[in-house]
Amino acid sequence: MQTSEARHVERVYGSPETLQLVADRAADAVDQLKAGDDAAISNLAVHATSIGFPTPIKQRLGDPFPYLDAIDIVLVTPRASDNRAIERLWTHVWNAVAPFNESEMAAILALCPETLQQDPTSQLDPLSGETLWIHDHLLLERVGLVIALERNGLDPRTTVVFAKADETLYGRRVHRTLEERGYKVIDSEMFGLVLAETSDPTCIIDDGGALIQHVMERERGSGSTRTMIETTSKGMRALRLAKYADEVIDLASSSVKLGLSRAIASSFVRQILTSSQHARVDRTTALVFGFGNLGAHVTEQLTAIGIRCSVIEPNPKRRAEASAAGYLAAERATDVGTETFDWMVGCSGTPSIDQSVLAHLRDGGRLCAVASNDLTPIFRSFGHVMRDTPYGRVFDHDGAVVKVLGDGHALNLFRSEGVPEPDFDRFQSQIVRTLIAAVSSEASHLLRRVI
Repeated sequence: MQTSEARHVERVYGSPETLQLVADRAADAVDQLKAGDDAAISNLAVHATSIGFPTPIKQRLGDPFPYLDAIDIVLVTPRASDNRAIERLWTHVWNAVAPFNESEMAAILALCPETLQQDPTSQLDPLSGETLWIHDHLLLERVGLVIALERNGLDPRTTVVFAKADETLYGRRVHRTLEERGYKVIDSEMFGLVLAETSDPTCIIDDGGALIQHVMERERGSGSTRTMIETTSKGMRALRLAKYADEVIDLASSSVKLGLSRAIASSFVRQILTSSQHARVDRTTALVFGFGNLGAHVTEQLTAIGIRCSVIEPNPKRRAEASAAGYLAAERATDVGTETFDWMVGCSGTPSIDQSVLAHLRDGGRLCAVASNDLTPIFRSFGHVMRDTPYGRVFDHDGAVVKVLGDGHALNLFRSEGVPEPDFDRFQSQIVRTLIAAVSSEASHLLRRVI
């Protein structure tokens, strides 16, 4: 009786060199495992096929980094019992092919000219001897960031990168590239475990405030972490509530970051249009949660593409600004009466969209967020019954279908790279310059103001 075959399919994104590397390294890995008398490997076959993208345009306008082809790697053995052999082989292949190759690295670094620009007035290796923890999204530009820090003396072996849980287009390859360079890369949910096992870092670069708050709560005023940089408004709000804001360099309120908000909003709206190619957008309605700097830009741009927006904003000043801009603005969702909407859009950075507001979502309505945490309550309540779709998730609630665009995190990062690089390069350069200035100054507390 013939048993069913064991099959394992993985998708990676890579250049033509990556495709060839997959074929070469897979063959080498099979030979190595066979040499180790791994009998299960003897009949294993590997196929790597580039399936490309559904567009003839493989390079973004004005961008030196091309879209990488989707490459399907299929590993097959005749026996279903050989799954463990496939897992071993996949580990060998992935570790070999995932780090960006030389041509890809050159293209990535070309995205970050300001980040990589050396300050001629800076002392030699100002970051030498520092231990750094970074909490951020695994985007292409992060490779440029760490290389800029390395060129200023940072040792990858003394650096931990806590990866935020986004499904970015090249996130897995960024992860492996950082590991290959010597960085420890850990899921952001592992704060507690790492804090329990290691001494505090001297420097932190945070996106969202959670890492800084964890370290500050453990230190209890010991002060071993001298330089803490927060890059988001959401993070600064959380740190103010926790009474830690005075210890932190606030880049979220810098003119560069405030200018970046419009580009973030644009990338978010672009993803909405991409995810809704077969659904009406014009003349639909949206309930937008949050009217801060980012929420205001998102609401403005949604209106520009034909979506009629209403706003939920607990802050009286921001709510007044939303009303003055011509939007129906309320303090809470219960204040909108019986009105229902086609969209609910999270821009607050807080757990704003929960089961109670779904009564205001029409059948087939869509949930999405540009900020982390807005959809957390929805995934907590319905994550176990959600079904995967090409655009994200879907679930049923009170006889209605609810569609979730993306993976519950920022939609502009869902299988995407988010913000255009020239905008982000400027802000990333500011992060590098601020960190160097802070560790180089005996009076680094003078930098604990908006840059």
